[in-house]
Amino acid sequence: MATVSNTQMNTNSSLPPRRGQIKEQIYENILDMMVSATTKAGEVLGMKKNEAGSGGEGGKVIVVGGDSDGGTASIG
Repeated sequence: MATVSNTQMNTNSSLPPRRGQIKEQIYENILDMMVSATTKAGEVLGMKKNEAGSGGEGGKVIVVGGDSDGGTASIG
């Protein structure tokens, strides 16, 4: 009968992942998804903000109160 060494037996079987490794992978995936969603939302909001600020009133804001220039102020 042939004998098999311990090293040959260990290479054929796989061990379960280390304690906490699966949770770590799950948390990393969730974090990556949150970062990408936040980045995409920021890009969309940034584009809308730039589109809204480029036209319309020409950079004027109505000021409530008794200003001497007629109630408007230039921005930028």
